[in-house]
Parts: sequence; C-alpha cells; structure tokens
Amino acid sequence: MKKITLILSLILVITNGYSQCQVKTVHPSDSITVKYLNPEMVGKGTGCELGISITSTDTLYTFNTTILYYGTASKSTGILMIQLSDSNSLNLTLHTSELATMNNQNVSIAVYYLSKHDVEKLKKTTIKRIIFKNVTGTNNIINVTKNSNVAARHIKCLNQ
Repeated sequence: MKKITLILSLILVITNGYSQCQVKTVHPSDSITVKYLNPEMVGKGTGCELGISITSTDTLYTFNTTILYYGTASKSTGILMIQLSDSNSLNLTLHTSELATMNNQNVSIAVYYLSKHDVEKLKKTTIKRIIFKNVTGTNNIINVTKNSNVAARHIKCLNQ
C-alpha cells in the first residue's frame, strides 16, 4: 500500500510541476480583474528578441509583445501579423505601445486586441511567424523557433 501511495504521490508531483500555470492577477481601481502570465521568448530578429504573452479580463483577451532591442528601443505601430502553422493568419489591431527599461535593457511593450475568433484559432494551432512594424517603418519578421504553443498554453491557463 505504501508503494502505491508513493507512486501516486510521485505522479501528482510530476504532473503538477509540468501543468502548473503561473497566472498573476491584478485588481486595478476600475474594478476590472486582469489575469496575465509572464512573456515567453519565441524568437530572434535583426537587432531584437521577441517575447509574447496573453492577458485576459472577464470580457477581453489581448496579445502582448515584449521586444528586447539590442540598441535603441522603438515603439510598435500598425497591425501585428501572425502566421499560424495551419496556414491561417491573424491581423491584430494595436491598442497601445510603450517603451520601458527592464533589467537595464531597452524594451518595447505592445498590446493588441484579440477577437473571440482569434482566441479560438490560437487555442488550436501553433505560431509559425510574427511580423511587427516599429515607428521607424521597419518591418520585423520573427520566425518562431521556440515556445510556438505559448498562446494556446496561456489561454488554457487563463481559463482555469
């Protein structure tokens, strides 16, 4: 009996370690609860690295980019284009873009709106490529080389 209990305990510890979501919750003064996860790096471009995350409120999902620039950071502008692995794509509208310093690094943080249809697509497939434009007019193409399922995982975590 002790062996069975030990094995079951070990299985629970292992599966909880892999399936654990590190969702953070913020309660701003406007009484809207915001849930989010830290961004995860998905790929490198010319002079930058891209991290993405998903944020949710009770009624809205957003797709967030955190761009670490090796030089001077630049705000994002326009539409974020996401090519999915199933040959579909998303064109997301920019809500806001800001510059920040994080751990003495120059970063650009941008928030894009997700429709319900966008969320459903992201739940079912992985991300292949992300294209964003900065205010200097440069299009940055990031081939997603790791964490291609980050959006699906974040959405699942936020819905738990």
